Amino acid sequence: MKPNNSLMAAVLITKNRAQAVKTFIKKSIGYLTEAGIDLFVYDSSTDNTTHAITAKYQKIYPNVHYRRHTGEDNPLSIDKKVLSIYTMYAKDYKWLWLLRDGLTVSHKITQIKKHLQTNYDFIIADSAKRDIRHLGTKIYTNNLQLFQEQVANLNTLGLIIVNSHFILRVIQEVPLSPATYGLWQPIAFFHYYARHTPNVLFLISKIWKPNSAPTANISHFWIQKLCWQWGERWVNMINALPQEYNSCKQGAMIVKTADFEPFSGRTLLAGKQAGGLNFKLVSKYRKYLKQVSREKILFIYLIAVLPVFWAKRIIRLQENFRHFMDKHIYKTI
Repeated sequence: MKPNNSLMAAVLITKNRAQAVKTFIKKSIGYLTEAGIDLFVYDSSTDNTTHAITAKYQKIYPNVHYRRHTGEDNPLSIDKKVLSIYTMYAKDYKWLWLLRDGLTVSHKITQIKKHLQTNYDFIIADSAKRDIRHLGTKIYTNNLQLFQEQVANLNTLGLIIVNSHFILRVIQEVPLSPATYGLWQPIAFFHYYARHTPNVLFLISKIWKPNSAPTANISHFWIQKLCWQWGERWVNMINALPQEYNSCKQGAMIVKTADFEPFSGRTLLAGKQAGGLNFKLVSKYRKYLKQVSREKILFIYLIAVLPVFWAKRIIRLQENFRHFMDKHIYKTI
C-alpha cells in the first residue's frame, strides 16, 4: 500500500552493504524528504544489519521504508529484481527511481519536482561533468538518436527516473527473454521504441553523487561477470535489436561513459589483480572481447598471463602518476 501521496519513489537496491546504506540515508534523506520523494531500501542481504539501520531512520522519517527481496537473487543479473520492483511500485507512484548503493542524493534533487507533472517516458539525469558528448539538456523523440547517444548511459542505476505507465507498457510488450536477459534495462526500451516514438528528457542536473562509504573489494568473480554481461550478453543483445538499428549497432559495441569502460586496459588490469582474468577466460570470450574492447586481443592475452604482482605494481604506478598530474600539472592549467 502506498504510504502517502508522493508522486515519486526512490528504490535503493542493495546487498550486504550496510555501511553504504547508512551513509546513503544519512546524506540523502533530508533532500528526498524536501523533494517529497519516498525512499524504499530494497535489500537482499544475508543478515539483518541493513534492516536494523533502516528501522532507526523509519522512526524519524515517515517516508523511509524497508522491503526484503525474496525472489531470485542471481549474481550475474539483476533483471528479475528490477522487473519485480517496477511491477511492485508502479501502481502507487507516477515516477520510479532505481538507485545503487554506490550513490547518494544531492540537494539538486529538488530540481526534479517541476518535471514530475510531465509525461516523459523517462528522465535521464546526469551531471555536466559526465556529459562527455557535451549534449546539454535536450528532449529525444527519435529512437536512433537516443540509442546512439545514450544506450551506454542507460545501464547505470541512478541515472534513469521512469514514468510508471511507460515502464508497465514496456514490461508487457518486451518481457524478459533471451534477447534482453542480462541487461533488460535499457535493451527492452529500444525494442519498444522500434514500434513507438520516444519522449525522453536528458536533464543536466547533478542530482546524485558518489557514496563516500568504502566499496566492496573486487573479487575474482567480478571479471567473469564483466566478460559475460558486457561481452557475450551485450554483443548478443545489441545484435538482437530490430533491423532499424543496424546502422548504429557497431558503434554501440564498445561501451565508454564518463566513469565506465568495461574492457579498458586499466579495467582489465584490475581484473587481473583480483585474480579472475586468465588465459582460459580470455579464450572463452575472445570473439566478444574483439568487438567490445578498444584493446587488441593480443594485449588482453598479455594482461591475462601477467603475474598478479606486476598487475598490482602497474596499477600503483598509474595511480601515482595520476596523483602527480592532478597535483602538479592540471591544477596549473
